[in-house]
Amino acid sequence: MIFSNGISSYTDDLVSEFATFGSDLTQYLIDLVEEEIFKINKEDKQFQSLEKDERNIVSIFGNITYKRRYYYDKTSKERVYLLDRVEKSIFVTSLE
Repeated sequence: MIFSNGISSYTDDLVSEFATFGSDLTQYLIDLVEEEIFKINKEDKQFQSLEKDERNIVSIFGNITYKRRYYYDKTSKERVYLLDRVEKSIFVTSLE
C-alpha cells in the first residue's frame, strides 16, 4: 500500500526522490556540456586545456559536485573556465 506509513511520510519520501533525481540530472547535464566544450576546443587552437578542478554548488536539489576544466586563452592570455561562460549565458538568456 502506497500510504502505509501515512501521507506525510509518502510526500517526504517523494520530495527526497525528486531532489535526488534533480541533482543527478543536473550533474549529468553539466558533465555533458563540459565534455562538449572540450571536444569543440580540441579542434580550436585558441584554448589550451590545463587541468580539471572540482566545484560544489548548492541548488534546490542539494549539493552538486562536478569537475570543470581550466583553460588558457592564447588570445587574451587569461585563464578561464569555459563552462562558467556557458552557465552565465544560459542564465542570462533564460531571464530575458
